[in-house]
Amino acid sequence: MYNENDLTTKCKQICSAFNIDFDVPVKINKRLTATLGRVKYTTANNAILPAAIEFSYIFLETATDESIEQVILHECAHYLVTKITHVRHGHDIVFKEMCQKLGCTNNTAHYEALQRKDNSNSAYKYVITCDCCGSKIFKSRSCKLTSYPNLYICKCGGSLHVTKNF
Repeated sequence: MYNENDLTTKCKQICSAFNIDFDVPVKINKRLTATLGRVKYTTANNAILPAAIEFSYIFLETATDESIEQVILHECAHYLVTKITHVRHGHDIVFKEMCQKLGCTNNTAHYEALQRKDNSNSAYKYVITCDCCGSKIFKSRSCKLTSYPNLYICKCGGSLHVTKNF
């Protein structure tokens, strides 16, 4: 599993290609269960700046190295565009251009890796399954997807159904 030093080293390497110093702490957060990684921000002199990058412990423990590399690139793209522009870009065109420069695919399949290592999904109240390809999405809270799965389709085009896991 990656540790905080490994993640920091990787982020520094990525940012050095753009002559930008990577100067925020990297943390592994055990409370992130629906997010693979995130950049936390702060405001100084009307400029938005990155304050920290966090990665999901569950994701780092269960995902493939390729998935982890892609999420690191994704979070570094957020970091870089904010450092360069002092604006939070979310997933807009500026962010997507940076992802392209970094070789980040932004493939949503990485979210499927966010499962417990022992395949015990007891922490999740809902399991959404595709009737066609069998892929699963795990949710710990009710949301539009769990309430109205008929409004959504899988990437393969299949319909979704929800199973309550409690």
